[in-house]
Amino acid sequence: RQKVIMLTSGWMKAARHVRRMLVSEFHHRCMELSLWVSSEESVLHHVVHTAIPPM
Repeated sequence: RQKVIMLTSGWMKAARHVRRMLVSEFHHRCMELSLWVSSEESVLHHVVHTAIPPM
């Protein structure tokens, strides 16, 4: 019984660690993506405004 409990707690710790890593990685990717999207958007905005004169 004790072995099972130890195994479970170890597995839980590992899972928590993995999840934290995944979450931080995910956040990092999201940040990169949002930065990229915003820069892309500003470029697109600029292109559109220079290509199409305002009415």
